[in-house]
Amino acid sequence: MTLRDRAVAADAPPLPPLPQLPPLAAFLEPQPRLGMVLGVAFSPGGLLFPYHVGVGYTLKRAGVITDETPLAGSSAGSIVATILAAGADEDAVLEATDRLVDDVRAGTKLNPALRKELRRMLPPDAAERCSGGRLTLMHQRVLPWPRAVAADSFADADDLIDCICASCNWPFFFSRWPLVWCRGGLAVDGFFALPRTQFGCPQIADDTLRVISLPKVEVEGGDALVLQPERSNDLELPVPASEWFSWAVEPAPDLGAVHALGRAHAEAWLNDRF
Repeated sequence: MTLRDRAVAADAPPLPPLPQLPPLAAFLEPQPRLGMVLGVAFSPGGLLFPYHVGVGYTLKRAGVITDETPLAGSSAGSIVATILAAGADEDAVLEATDRLVDDVRAGTKLNPALRKELRRMLPPDAAERCSGGRLTLMHQRVLPWPRAVAADSFADADDLIDCICASCNWPFFFSRWPLVWCRGGLAVDGFFALPRTQFGCPQIADDTLRVISLPKVEVEGGDALVLQPERSNDLELPVPASEWFSWAVEPAPDLGAVHALGRAHAEAWLNDRF
């Protein structure tokens, strides 16, 4: 007679149920990582950031990105990480993207064009939502002394927008000047704040999914934790890689198609792993 049988026979208080152990195979075979991706980081990518938007909101709908998921980004990736952390509506983001690209095509530099759309798009409590470890934005301070900066707390909307713009500051592409002001210093793009093998995507948790918008970039981490065009056969590009790269500096003729590809790649990545 087992201890449980004896307790029942003696009319003792019922014992708690025995824990259900997973099968032995669970300890021997790789398991799906759904629920184990503790952080998501978005890479630089210039004007390809609609790809990141498609990926990010698809991961959010799938439950990989939740209100508690730590997010991070550098350069274009900082924009998408911020709008996800702040809870911005995807349709509003796409409308803002269209206006921003129209301004750029009309000759406006990215710095003022982006600042205008961020002020219009971000909710009033965006700085509060993005603080406390929810969001990490990378930039490289150059003056008065060089150091990598990982901003994860924001005083107000202006401070948050300054950190985004510092992270996006690829010299002479983002602004008319090589450096931009941020928190009392002069800064350049977040790409320069991290080792090349991270490609602007900091390790913000034990498991960090790196979302890379550019192909042919070597990134540390196994395939399970990297989502990148041409990383696998189901993540193909519809155009040659050289043309895709050119859309990082000149807007793609169809931004909707770039966004749709991000969605499709995220869905393929999810289907492959979960």
